[in-house]
Amino acid sequence: SAAAPEIDMLILIDREVDMITPLCTQLTYEGLLDEVFGVNNSLVEVDPEVAGASGTRKVKIPLNSNDRLYADARDRNFSTLGPHLNARAKKIEEYTKRRPDRDNTLSEIRTFVADLGSYQAEYKSLRVHTLIAERILQVTRSADFPRRLECEQSMLAGVLGTRTDYIEELIARQAPLVSVLRLLCLYSLTSNGLKPNRFDHFKRELLHTYGYEHLFTLDNLERLGLLCASRRGSPPWATVRNKLRLVVDDIDETQPNDIAYVYSGYAPLSIRLVEQAVRHGGWQRVDDVLRMLPGPTFEHTQARTAVAAAAAAAAANATASAAAAADVAALVDAAGIEAEHGGGYNGNTPTALAAGDVAAAAAAAAAADAGRD
Repeated sequence: SAAAPEIDMLILIDREVDMITPLCTQLTYEGLLDEVFGVNNSLVEVDPEVAGASGTRKVKIPLNSNDRLYADARDRNFSTLGPHLNARAKKIEEYTKRRPDRDNTLSEIRTFVADLGSYQAEYKSLRVHTLIAERILQVTRSADFPRRLECEQSMLAGVLGTRTDYIEELIARQAPLVSVLRLLCLYSLTSNGLKPNRFDHFKRELLHTYGYEHLFTLDNLERLGLLCASRRGSPPWATVRNKLRLVVDDIDETQPNDIAYVYSGYAPLSIRLVEQAVRHGGWQRVDDVLRMLPGPTFEHTQARTAVAAAAAAAAANATASAAAAADVAALVDAAGIEAEHGGGYNGNTPTALAAGDVAAAAAAAAAADAGRD
């Protein structure tokens, strides 16, 4: 029988709908790999000592699900990665202790050898990812990292207000410009823009600190609505946040049951929209929220006609039964189409239609049905 399609739904969300999520610090293992090292084309470049290699040139480490250990670790919250790697190390250690000796049977030796390659690959991967995790740990344990997370989460929860001391401190310390702009854009988006005097203040400070060549960058961010002065009306972020439950206080990062674990309390807006789309009622249940988001929203369901559906069902079998063949022929006749093929329905005695004939009849019937519509 024909296999059911692996994909039966397509959801397209414009990036403009959710500009906030990319500005937040990622807290999964793969996310922090990107934050600390930068992931490009599923590759991350690390120092040779991190990869256990010699020389001075950086080493490219592939990141994909062919690596069993990485596939299991990539989406974990980084706070749970240490115990996970430790458990995998113990599993490998237990395997090596089962090394066969003269008392083992041939069957036991064969089983050990069969698993040897995968365990050796996992051991090599474990060594690399442990060293990478140690390097990431140096960043997450720094004094600056928790302060940044606290600032971000205060913005998302709407409790930062005008307390922007940390952002001003970053500017005074000449922290990387991208890092500062991410926080300022997040502050602007969650506050419906900055107050005009605060906007002018930050713009002046950035230009004095980082140079006037960045005036074009600030102008582009303002035109995009990422970093701008206050706009009229109440901030839509507060309503969207509460309606879609984007900020979750009680998160289990070890056994997560909510997508908010990836940001330790913040559920990405785009993910919440997908969750709503696949539930009963779809986006109609949150229509008031969708009206606050930029761009139009629509849902379209593709439905097959009765003729095409019946013919496709018959085509699923290598050889249709006589009754099924008669049904298809009747449907084709009803659609005003003459099926021309060798064998098939001879007008008196229905015979089994070949699968190709049924498919041809289905295509013709569907075309006729569409023409009538």
